[in-house]
Amino acid sequence: MARIVSEETSLGRRLATLGRETATLVRLVRIEAALAIALLLAGGIRFAWTGRPGLLWGGLAAAALAAAHRLRIRENRAEERATQAGLRGEASVARTLSERLDASHYLFNDLRVRAGRTRAQIDHLVVGPRGLFVIETKNWRGRVEGRAGADRWTQNRGDGRPPVSVANPIRQVRRQADILGRVLASAGIGPEDMHALVVFRSPQTDLHVADADLPLLDPAEAARHIAGFTASRALPESTIDAVVNRLAGRRQGGRISQTARCRRNPEA
Repeated sequence: MARIVSEETSLGRRLATLGRETATLVRLVRIEAALAIALLLAGGIRFAWTGRPGLLWGGLAAAALAAAHRLRIRENRAEERATQAGLRGEASVARTLSERLDASHYLFNDLRVRAGRTRAQIDHLVVGPRGLFVIETKNWRGRVEGRAGADRWTQNRGDGRPPVSVANPIRQVRRQADILGRVLASAGIGPEDMHALVVFRSPQTDLHVADADLPLLDPAEAARHIAGFTASRALPESTIDAVVNRLAGRRQGGRISQTARCRRNPEA
């Protein structure tokens, strides 16, 4: 089994942030709704006696705030569902890669790298004797159409909702591979060692990308592709060690030892 160096964290953090924000907004809406009711009742009485609408305006303002925060809660909950789906998709891909690749491969999940002022967040990175495989994972369903060079693709989920525009994952993963290649140039990694692919986790993805110039695979196909890849050169163990230590050090704030560098599965 592959050695897991890092786990997914960014989607988990985002999900936790959304949960905290939603809980705060729910409490706030209750307060605003109660305040709006109180002000409108008091304002109605006052207006009937004095003709002054001040409290009524305050009640309407509180009601408007409550309505705006209710809308934000609905948006947050929709994003929470999407984030949970993304977490499930990335976890599924990570599990398949770790189980189907042998212990000569190192697996980074949710890796962040920076070259100068450019940054990249990589869903999965496999480092092994055949090179570095940068993987962009999508949990899309339905018909997905696009061209390799286009900025955006179209996803039609087929559930009665209109098609949506989605970022082209081929361009995303190529950019990530380019940034990572620059980061690792001093570790002896060249363009010939960098390989990009896109993994679609859902079996319900119907792809229509005729001119794709890199592999578009499901998780099991991705593992087979990496394990059987014919590389222009084999990476020596010293280069693999340098790459893993460099990336693990960037993630954790310094160089770490061979023993502490990764968590092995017991069967590895």
